[in-house]
Amino acid sequence: FSPCDPAACASAVEAANEAGIPVFTYDGTVEDNSGITSGMYSDFYSDGYDAGTWAKEYIEENLDGQANVAILDYPASPIVCGERSDGFQDAVEELEGVTVAARQDGKATRTGGMEVMENILTANNNDIDLVFAINYESGAGAAAAIEAAGADTAVVCVGWGEEALQKLEDNDPYIKGILLGDPSDQAEIVNVAKDYLDGKEVAKETSYSYYMVTSETLDEKIDWRYIIGLRG
Repeated sequence: FSPCDPAACASAVEAANEAGIPVFTYDGTVEDNSGITSGMYSDFYSDGYDAGTWAKEYIEENLDGQANVAILDYPASPIVCGERSDGFQDAVEELEGVTVAARQDGKATRTGGMEVMENILTANNNDIDLVFAINYESGAGAAAAIEAAGADTAVVCVGWGEEALQKLEDNDPYIKGILLGDPSDQAEIVNVAKDYLDGKEVAKETSYSYYMVTSETLDEKIDWRYIIGLRG
């Protein structure tokens, strides 16, 4: 499973351990990972830093190196979302002309992202040039608020689903970049679990990477239509 909350999900792992059930996780951690049989993780801070590095290049190329930036975080997930937000913020703040004008809880939902982005835009007189959202749902909500306000703001978010990737392919006017987690990478945890059940020794942790994609690079990185088709 993918733990959404490191603290809250720890009790689920403990219950599984007590019942003799092996636990395999992906794209998230729990407090005290000792009860996890095997987990598949990315370097969350590095993911965010990579997104921030891309954002710096975007700001230099499109905004003359000057930008007010907002971050839609999700404090309930301090490891995955918090570290990605930290990495993004550290990267963009290396650019002298960047100001992080707001870092707020987007609730990891479309409604939450929209409400928070509306407030951020109002507080800053629509003067937000770029926003980073920790998932596509809050990013899509931010994009809806930006469109409604008539603001000129680029959205960068974490994503992996069909809607997000279709937006990129269609050159969406707001969503300019996605920090992409390839579901086929994450699905390798199933093979790890199979090896374990077959009596093989498995690693405690396996790593994979997220990577930045745009409308120009999407098809170079992933056969996303094939992956979406598998879900059907």
